[in-house]
Amino acid sequence: MDIRAVDLNLLKAFDALTSEGAVTRAARRIGLSQPAMSHALSRLRGLFADDLFVRTPAGMEPTAHAREIAPLVSAAIEHIEAALNLGVGFDPAKSAGIFTAGMAEYVGLGGTETCRDRRHAGGEPGCAHRVAPRLNRRRQPAVELRQCAPER
Repeated sequence: MDIRAVDLNLLKAFDALTSEGAVTRAARRIGLSQPAMSHALSRLRGLFADDLFVRTPAGMEPTAHAREIAPLVSAAIEHIEAALNLGVGFDPAKSAGIFTAGMAEYVGLGGTETCRDRRHAGGEPGCAHRVAPRLNRRRQPAVELRQCAPER
């Protein structure tokens, strides 16, 4: 199959259908109308020469072929998104990641009091962090940090 003949947006539709298990929810997830998602499913069926999803009382169930290609499609989308976001840089105000720092003992964690004070004072709405004792695999304490936006 020649990739130039494939609308790559159909892969986003396929991924949403796989995750949601319903045409209407999948459409909402990627910003399409329900009829547009139904049309995308029809095009996907023609592209892969398979039903891909069959209607059941529980929702849209993937066929064996759909289950086989689902992880490949999902990985492809993740790779494309990573390529598009490459070089964007890190913005702690938009990040929801959790960073874990494993330490043998508690140490001074600069900036956490400021972050906590701003959050409780109605400051930075996305500011969140947590310092909690945890045990790693060797049963040693670790500290978990959640980043917060830098002071403005």
